[in-house]
Amino acid sequence: ILARTGAEAWAAAADVKAPSVPTESVAAIGAALSDPDPVARGLAALALRDKGPGALPALDALAVTLKDSDPNVRLMAANAIAAIGKESAPVVPALVAAASVPGEQVHVLRSLAAALGAIGKPAATEALPVLRELAKMPRVRWAAESAIRSIE
Repeated sequence: ILARTGAEAWAAAADVKAPSVPTESVAAIGAALSDPDPVARGLAALALRDKGPGALPALDALAVTLKDSDPNVRLMAANAIAAIGKESAPVVPALVAAASVPGEQVHVLRSLAAALGAIGKPAATEALPVLRELAKMPRVRWAAESAIRSIE
């Protein structure tokens, strides 16, 4: 395709830079969750997931990211929240709201269910109704049922 568009396209392609996410601090990684590039936002969420409970200072930013326009970013944000674990209890309402979005992708729904299960009881008890609805979906059932077992 570039060969058909000429030298300008080749020059533009040469200027493309790989997205980079800071790795030195949770605050810097959390700030990358608002990058205009969805790949950078997803990489930031992935980096926070890898920090596990150490990503707790970015919890509020991760909760906001559950509404991201890119499903991969939403999925990785839910995975990061799950990796934080029980300390993620304050974002249960955001997880429930995200799991209630009509037409949400099943991969995202599985990650949301896993995050709710990682938070467990008693904090995620309010999520049981939405998890029971998710358990009715064949491709989400196992994740929702696992979360339900963790909460009940």
